[in-house]
Amino acid sequence: MRGITLETGVILVVLLLIVALLFYYLYINFVSSQKTLTGQQCDALLNTACQAYRQGTPPGAAFKNVPNECVDVGNRQHLSACKEGNREACEIICELWIVGEPEEFGVI
Repeated sequence: MRGITLETGVILVVLLLIVALLFYYLYINFVSSQKTLTGQQCDALLNTACQAYRQGTPPGAAFKNVPNECVDVGNRQHLSACKEGNREACEIICELWIVGEPEEFGVI
């Protein structure tokens, strides 16, 4: 059995580098696309969550898809509590959202 020649080793290293760069590129694009939500997207997520909650969906299930970035820092504790099942926190989130405009609520 003969060992790997220098040429074969170089080819393997180059192929591994190309594959690694491809995965890195795909990962960076996937992560960056997941972190940027527009105000309209947050608006839609919060509206859907509040509607589902008010129609009887459990709080954790209704708000699970609403990321923290959709509310301002002062309301993130309410959102977290709501996701954990605190109905009073969900009421606060929905009241603020329905009464206020997105800009007042702190949507990005």
